[in-house]
Formats: sequence, C-alpha cells, structure tokens
Amino acid sequence: MVVFGTQDILMLFSYRLEDHMDAHGGLRRAPNQFGFKTGVSTESAIGKVLSIAAQVATIPRKKSLCILVTLDVRNVFNSLGCPVIDAALRGIDTPEYLVEMLRSWLTDRTLLIGEELAARQVTCGVSQGSVLGPALWNVTYDSLLKMNTSSVVQLVGFADDLAVVGMAVTGQQFEKAINPTLTAIDNWMRSRGLELSHQKSEAVILSRRRVFVPPRLTIGGHLIPLRNEIGYLGVILDKRLTFAAHAITVVTKAARSAAALSRHNIGGPAQWKRRLLASVVESQLLDATPVWIPAIVEVARTRSILIRPQRSAALRVIRSYRTVSDEAALVLACMLPANLLGHLRERTSDPDCVLQRSPANNDFPRRL
Repeated sequence: MVVFGTQDILMLFSYRLEDHMDAHGGLRRAPNQFGFKTGVSTESAIGKVLSIAAQVATIPRKKSLCILVTLDVRNVFNSLGCPVIDAALRGIDTPEYLVEMLRSWLTDRTLLIGEELAARQVTCGVSQGSVLGPALWNVTYDSLLKMNTSSVVQLVGFADDLAVVGMAVTGQQFEKAINPTLTAIDNWMRSRGLELSHQKSEAVILSRRRVFVPPRLTIGGHLIPLRNEIGYLGVILDKRLTFAAHAITVVTKAARSAAALSRHNIGGPAQWKRRLLASVVESQLLDATPVWIPAIVEVARTRSILIRPQRSAALRVIRSYRTVSDEAALVLACMLPANLLGHLRERTSDPDCVLQRSPANNDFPRRL
C-alpha cells in the first residue's frame, strides 16, 4: 500500500496546475514573467530590459529614450488573499476539480503563535518556500503582467519584482504613456489587498542623449525620482549602461571575501581549501555576467579592477609574495581571469540573456 503525505499531495496539485498553465503553448502564462519558471532567471529579466533599451538605441533619427521604473510591493507573499487566488484560478479556466481541491487546502487554515500556541485563522498568503506557493503566485500575478498598456510600455516581472519599461522621444510622451499604467498597477494592487511602497519607487532613463526634458512620473500621489543609476535584480543599471558602478560594487564585495584569505599567508588551510574559498570570490564577481560583461570587455580599466580581488585570492592560494605578477599568480592558482570567465559564461548561457554591442550603434548592447 502506498501512503501519500501532505507534501506529496501538494506536489501533485502543483504538477497538475503547471501542466494546465503550459497547455496550448503556454498561452495562459504571462510571457514577461521570469520568476518561478523553468529555464529563465534574473538574467533573463535583465536581458529583456536591456533588449528594449537596445531596440530604442537603433533608431538614431528619432533619438528615442528608454525609461525603467521599478516598483516595490509591501509584504506581498503574505498579503495575497485566498479569494483572490481562487478568482485567478477560475480566470484561466482551471478544471473545477482542481479549483475545489485548492480551495479546500486554502480554507480553514490556522497558525499556532507564541508559547501558548494560540490558534489564529489564516485567510491569506502564499508561503515562500512552500510547494504550491510559486505556482499560485504566478497564476495571480500573471493577470497584472497581461494588463493592457500603451504600445510603447511593457511590464517585466520576476516573482514579485515589477518593472515598467517605456519608450518615447520626449518627457511629455513618457508622462502620457507611463503615468496611466502606473495608476492602473496601483489600482490592481489595491483591488487585491496588496499595497505598493510608493516611496521606494525609482526610475532611470537608459540613454546617452544629454538634452531632454525629464518626465514627471507619479504613483499614488508620490513623485518618482529619476536616478543616475538604480539596482535591478542585483545588477546596477546606470543611465549610459556602462555598468561601471556595478563592476565597482561587485569588486568591493569580492575584495572583502578575498581579505578573509589574507589572514595567514604561510599557515592556515591547505591549498585545495584555499582554492575552494577563492571560488566564492569568483562567484561574487561573475553574478549575472552575461548581461553586463559585454559592455565592459573593451574597457581596460574595468578589466584591471575585476582582477584585483582575484589576484588577492590567488596569492593566498599559492602562498606567495605580493611581488608575483597577476598572470603568474592566476596561472599557478589555476584561475582564469574574471573577464575570460565572464565570456565563458556568456557563451554558455541562455541566448536570450547574451548581449553584444551593435556594430551600427556602440551606445548600447543588443541581443545576439
């Protein structure tokens, strides 16, 4: 006799729901949702934003601008109501038996709190890390990403992170196209018991164009500030897309890890253990490499900055003096330079995430 546990049953529900969403070519899914989906990642979402910016840069006569607006939702996974999830399931024609099963699982739930284990009724929330959480979240959030917007505006999502990307020639056109979209997003959130952190909203204009009237974008009565650079899914995007600020940030973070190897030059862990610790430095340097390494590959100064923490780690791996050259230290430590490792990851990553510079316009990368 086969005995199924609660997790097994929830996993079965998840498989059935995922199969239903993937049926008919995945038309029930939002194409710009890159979270909780197989084969995509944060690099895919960032690559989508950069591909729109590259598309704008290939129209030199119009001198178009591209703007990125990032929105933040408060306590999103714990605030999504069960009736909202139920309505979203019916909105994609989910089989009735599956809707009833999921409704049964979502109702009459209690949470034990405190030392006395007092019971509290649970009426909302898709717990992070749960089996059904990702699927139920995407079912609900996809309706937002499928929202009808202006032809020059696109919504890009990764899990609960939401970005509004727009194209226009003037700041006034941005206001006419994006402000109604921001209002519609705010209304969608409120109608489902969710709330945006209006004060945390930021925007950056991705363009090398110097002269333009900056748009006045608002959401919930709050003015969205225009920054020279903003963080998006772990990558710092500056207005010229040079990724210089991002390179400095990852180098600073990796240098702190490399410093942990510098406490003992002669004694300490064996060489293979030091090499293992050095791999942490490389991981921090090369996070989301396919989307930003093409932009800095031709900049010698940035390449030299990337090698600094690698050099520190390599010197500790081989237990040598600081007078050893960069090339010799990396060879003896069996470490490839960061820029070459970045190229390797770029070539082996998802083609939709890999970017290169356009021969016709060197301002921005473009998709291969």
